[in-house]
Amino acid sequence: MREKTQQLKEFIVVLVLCLSASGCVEEAAGPRPDPGPLVVEDPPRAVYGAEATPRASLDAQDGEPSPPLPQEGGDSGDPGLIYAAALGGYYILRIQLPDGNFGYRYDAEAGTWADDDSLARQCGSTYTLSYLYEVTGREEFRVAAQWSHARIAQRMDRPLSLGSPVALWALGLTLHARATGRSDWGDGFDVDTEIDRLGAELLAIQREDGGFEREGFHAGSQFIQALWSVYTHTGDPRYLDALERGARYFYDTGLHERDLLFALWNNEPMAGLYALRPAPWILDLVWMVTDPVVEAQILPHHDVPALWVGGFILYGQPTPGALSMYGVEASIDAFRLARMVGDVERAERYRAAALLGVRFLKSLQLREGDTDSFPEPDLTIGGVPYGFDRPILRVDITRHIVNSFIKVVTYLDLEDYPARDRFLPRSTPSGGVLEAPFGPAPP
Repeated sequence: MREKTQQLKEFIVVLVLCLSASGCVEEAAGPRPDPGPLVVEDPPRAVYGAEATPRASLDAQDGEPSPPLPQEGGDSGDPGLIYAAALGGYYILRIQLPDGNFGYRYDAEAGTWADDDSLARQCGSTYTLSYLYEVTGREEFRVAAQWSHARIAQRMDRPLSLGSPVALWALGLTLHARATGRSDWGDGFDVDTEIDRLGAELLAIQREDGGFEREGFHAGSQFIQALWSVYTHTGDPRYLDALERGARYFYDTGLHERDLLFALWNNEPMAGLYALRPAPWILDLVWMVTDPVVEAQILPHHDVPALWVGGFILYGQPTPGALSMYGVEASIDAFRLARMVGDVERAERYRAAALLGVRFLKSLQLREGDTDSFPEPDLTIGGVPYGFDRPILRVDITRHIVNSFIKVVTYLDLEDYPARDRFLPRSTPSGGVLEAPFGPAPP
């Protein structure tokens, strides 16, 4: 077993002590004398190449390949972030079901699956496989994503409800179309027609005041990001207009102040919007939603177990866990905007938060040796549980953390990987090139 096992034991002891004493965690997280601005160095440059394992085989003895794809090779112990992202992707491939969906929630200690499911989170996992295909060029991620898209098309009710699946499927389809460079996938599925239909539904659920028929910061910010992705795919300015109205609605009403999830979904499209239509309120909105998230991060000078450093204390939880992924993604997207506008202090602060955060998230990921005591030790390698003390794996937890790893690498140009040239100038997964001088987003 790796050193993490002993760290986990120490973590659990501290957790029990903290939970048994009111306010212990708040006191533990209280800072020592502030050492000044946080400086976090880039990790050693890693390389992700064709020889990296695992791999999934598309060869089928009888007929066409079908999910789940057989895999060969294991965790090599590579410390790279793209390697960690790919390892998470291979976990998602491992839990893909014969119908194209993914196993939703798994108790690694008990070896049992829950009965619940979420179409929105199925859509999100498909998006992540397309992102991995774009970065690595590995066909298994493309093929698995298209199986999932086909299943989502079967499950998506018409007329659509006002929930997240509309937004998340639009994000997944536009990303996959860009990653493959094709809208015709050769299976009779008309991607452009489906994206146009989803885009029209996004426009239809927006009110005249800029808000959406489904109230709330979470769904609203997902709609905003989906509008940006559909805009970058189609070049239709109606989607950019709707995005701007929606973001301005949340800015004027203050609804964004209620939840960090707004920062998770909002910051990436706001960078795109600012690149095309710069306005002071956009910066104000992003700083307003990001700064409280960054302030919730546990730093090296805090008096807490070393295993917690880099995690975020969110939603009033007593200890950091997988939800720290929200803090990482919000921080790295805000970094992009800060760098664009020359806000050096914020750019460095957000960069440091993202780098420290991915260190923490990497320590959560299950690697070779961490799963030996589980009933299915090979199944869960690469997956990410809720926390050190909660070995429950939900597919969207792993997929969000994979996104975080990829964003940090591609935005900061930290590693070498097959598609590195494609990401220079560095683009966001929902489209658009945001480096100065600002030009129109590609259609």
